[in-house]
Parts: sequence; structure tokens; C-alpha cells
Amino acid sequence: MTTHKIAPAPPALTLVVGTEELLADRAVSLVVAGARGMDPQTDVRDISAGDLTFPAIQEFLSPSLFSERRVVVVRGLGMGRAEEVADDDDESAPASGSLDDRVVAALVAHSKTDEPDVHFVLLHRNANSGRGQLNALKKGKATVTDCKTPTRKGYTDFVAAEFVSLHRPITPDVPETMVAAAGRDLRALAAACGQLSADYPAKGRLDRQAVESFFAGRVEVDAFAIADAILAGDTGKALVATRQAIAGGATGPAITAALAFNFRNLIKASSAPRAMPLEQAAAEVGLRDWQLRKARQQLTGWSPDAVARALRALAEADANVKGAAVDAEYAIELMIIKLGRARRAG
Repeated sequence: MTTHKIAPAPPALTLVVGTEELLADRAVSLVVAGARGMDPQTDVRDISAGDLTFPAIQEFLSPSLFSERRVVVVRGLGMGRAEEVADDDDESAPASGSLDDRVVAALVAHSKTDEPDVHFVLLHRNANSGRGQLNALKKGKATVTDCKTPTRKGYTDFVAAEFVSLHRPITPDVPETMVAAAGRDLRALAAACGQLSADYPAKGRLDRQAVESFFAGRVEVDAFAIADAILAGDTGKALVATRQAIAGGATGPAITAALAFNFRNLIKASSAPRAMPLEQAAAEVGLRDWQLRKARQQLTGWSPDAVARALRALAEADANVKGAAVDAEYAIELMIIKLGRARRAG
């Protein structure tokens, strides 16, 4: 008989802290799954931090006419004072990445509810920005989920945990080999673990030889080499790297995920304050200092219009490699050509 794992009942308040999007998405999904396990008709609202005003939180916390359970996902905390919630002449309004003190007090009070029917999930990207408000939110009974970018050991730990969740035993050398083969984008790593587990014979433990065989022994060629070539404007090199990576077992989703990760960093770098020290500016946009330094170098030659065109081509290719196209390999190569053209068009 098959048993289904039931998600735990979620707390009244969950703080998701960090910039790693896959981990943040999973944290949100866990809360939603837990709420819907208690009530399949749970209403899920997704709003920005600037929209969680005091009247709004009063409305969320007021008894529902139909006694429905609610999950309120609040994004954008810790993003700095980029724009104001209220009118420009309202100087007392909180920054778009922060909350009114009355809202914070209401959330802290609500976090102490033993059997809540409203579950708040607050996504706070940057613990170095808005630290005071984050600490204030922690004063209640909030559950805090760490979604920061992993260390080197963190990536291998992530791979090990993925295979545990997939119920596939592995040898100790598999996580390091997987990171070398699939790169350090967590979405690409998760996809690679899932594909290896699904495609490889189920008998016995997965070992280093299985990983290298699956990736055709080309551990040194990964999706990030393709991204680096594209961002440097070398379409020819990117096409060669693409063919090598595909021949070595890299999947279309892994390639598009790596490119998406690098373009996201490019966009973040474009908004990083130049007047700030590198480390501080990196923290402001949710990057590490070395990531910001690299992305700033790659920004040369990429205008905002070029980035927009590239993102459209990338989104189209991502849909194609996930089933919309008959020939996924051709879809990837066509995307590489379009990305090169986008950069040259300026």
C-alpha cells in the first residue's frame, strides 16, 4: 500500500530569509501544502511588502464569512527604499521593502496563535537590510527558514538531501561529482538529481561512476560555461560548449536554468549602487561580492533592450525544452543564436 507524506500544519508566521529562490519557493510551497492538507479550499494570496498595510492586515486577520483558511505570501522585504508605498508627499510611509510598525506588531501578536487559520509567509531577501525589523518579527513565535546561498559544502549537502528525498541511496562521492557536473545553480542541480534518479536503473546505490557515465564523462563541461560564453558575446564558443554539454548528458532545463540564473545576476548588478563598497552593494541586491564583480564585467555590451530580448528568447526555449518543442536540442541551439543576436543588436 502506498503512503503519502502529509505536509505538517503550518505556523501562523513563517519568515523565509535569503536570496536562494529555489529554497524560498519550496518553503512557500510547504506552507501552502500544509494549509491545503487541512483545508483543500485554502485561499492563497501573493502580495508585495508595500501592499501589506495596517488596514490590509486587519482585513486578513478578520474572521472570514465562510471560515476559510488563508495563506498570505508577502514578498520583497529587505529590498531597500526603492519606491514608496503611498503618495510621494507622504514622507512617513514605510519603504517598499519594509512594513509599518503597526503591521509588525500585529504579525508578532498573530505568530503566538496556537491554532491559526491565517498563515503569513514573509520573504525577506537580505538579512543585512532591514535587520531591525527582521529581528522584531522574530520576537514572536515565527518559524525561520534559512534560504541563503550555500557554501561549497552546502551545495553537496543539498545534493545529498535531494537523493534522500528521492529515496535513492548514494555513495559519499556522488554529491561532489554532481556539483562538478551540473554546476551550482540549485534549480539545475535539483533537475539533474531528479533526472539521474529517474533514468538510472533503480537497483543498487548511485556512485561516482554512475554520475560520470550519465554525464558521458564530461564533468568539466557544464551549463555555466555556456552562460559565460553568451554573456561575453562569444556565440561560437557558446554553441560549441552547448554541443559538448548535451553530448555529455546536460539537459535542456539545466542549460536554461543556468542561463536564467546568470541573467538574473546581470539584472541585479545593473541596479547595484556604484557609490557603495562592493560588499555592501552586493548585499543590497542579494549577491555575493564576487558575483557582483563578475556580473558587472559581463554587463559590458548588454543594454536593457538586449537583456529584455534575451529573456524572451530564454523563456521561449525553456518552454520548448520542457515539452513544447519536438527537438529540444535544436531549441537550445536556436536560443543560443538568438541570445547572441540580442547582444549584438544592442
